[in-house]
Amino acid sequence: MEQNREGRPDAEQGSGNTPFLRERHMFRLLLQSNANYFGTRPDSLLPARTPICCNRYYEEISCVAWDRKTQSLVAIIALHHAAGYAGGTRMSRTPEHLRFYLSLDGGKSWLDQGHTAVCVEDAPAEGDRHYAVRLEPRLSAGELGGGEVRVRAILAWDDLPPAENPEWKPVFGDVHEAPLAVEGGLEAAGTSPLLAAGLGGSLASRMLAVARLTADDLRSRRFRCLSFWTAKEENSGFDYCLGNFELPEGIAEHVVTLPLDLLDSRRVCAESSSLLRVKLVLSAEPLAEGDIAPEGDGTVRVGEACLTIPPQVRAAAGEIALVGGRSARDLHVPELRIDLPEGGEILVQGVPREGCSYIVEISDDGLEWHALSKSFAVMDQQGRRVIHRPDPETGRFRYLPHEKNVLGMLARWDAPRSGRWQLRLRVYMRGILLPESDEVVVRIENGRDGGMDDSAEEETTGATLGLCQSNAGARVFPRF
Repeated sequence: MEQNREGRPDAEQGSGNTPFLRERHMFRLLLQSNANYFGTRPDSLLPARTPICCNRYYEEISCVAWDRKTQSLVAIIALHHAAGYAGGTRMSRTPEHLRFYLSLDGGKSWLDQGHTAVCVEDAPAEGDRHYAVRLEPRLSAGELGGGEVRVRAILAWDDLPPAENPEWKPVFGDVHEAPLAVEGGLEAAGTSPLLAAGLGGSLASRMLAVARLTADDLRSRRFRCLSFWTAKEENSGFDYCLGNFELPEGIAEHVVTLPLDLLDSRRVCAESSSLLRVKLVLSAEPLAEGDIAPEGDGTVRVGEACLTIPPQVRAAAGEIALVGGRSARDLHVPELRIDLPEGGEILVQGVPREGCSYIVEISDDGLEWHALSKSFAVMDQQGRRVIHRPDPETGRFRYLPHEKNVLGMLARWDAPRSGRWQLRLRVYMRGILLPESDEVVVRIENGRDGGMDDSAEEETTGATLGLCQSNAGARVFPRF
């Protein structure tokens, strides 16, 4: 990654490598108590309590580039730590805000081009994680041509940078200033090469990559292709090519958009996000499908990116995540409305709680409860399906780890009749019922009368996985 030290104001120095754990955790509350708590409001009459300016301990701008194809600004953001991105005790995700300014007179004056943001979160990563943003500026490409253009990007965690204030400094964040290579030719060539990428898009559905070549690279034409690699399986090495791109001749700075189909790489339900590591390789010729991504040896140039893939539904261990394919974690919905699917089967899914067992129960009045004790099929990471049965003595199911139950299957509810139902999950640790039970209210629409019959029936390994069968396979990688 590029060490973007150029153009940083002197005011940034001093707090860049300090975690400020208390201030980070209570950030919004402290700002509400005193708008100048961190000393970022020099016009305020309130005293600064803990001066912090441009702290880059948690996040930093890796690079800013111009995408000639879409005529937009692109920035790659690096998160340096696994934790520190939850907004206090109630928010699991927080925004990283970016406001862009452009200068057409060498930095004497700055024109506000607008603001964008990306939501980030904690994730169990070793090393940096990478995100990307794109913004279409207010100035057109024609207005930017013909002279030196500079860009200033202000990155601010959980704090929207004010408009028309290019000198504003964030508390936690970064200020990046550099020339903007609108034409992308030899004038864009740097003395140091750059290869960076991050996950972007409104649905985290594409990867944006920036490749910056040196003047020597352009003259020798030794890098004409950019390829992306990941691992087919855990710890298997970078042996799966996501795609190859041919780089236009004579262009020093390239922005590449790689669409990603992450449906099968994204966990159905989980407490936290999963990670997808990608290796970027610059080479003279396209690399063959089935090869192993080479290491940098002079003939190729290699970079890496770590993408944070959020689950389809986020739930804590011991909670119901999905009922009939619908999220049960939407706090704004008092009851789930579900059309009974063809076949009359509703699946209940959740996140496993290690070392525990559970029972899923239903009731139509909240007084009399009936256990969903019918066996059902689960699928492991290799796509194998097996039947999961309750303990014959207790009637409880044992929680299976994610690698043995990638869809988080908890129970199978057959042919409920139309109406309002209560669904609850009771969790046991070492045979003792835990005090907290997760409950969900479900309204069945157009269901056929059937009640709560859980009589045994013949099971087969081909038992349907209902609405979740589109997720068959825990690690099926993007197709092109």
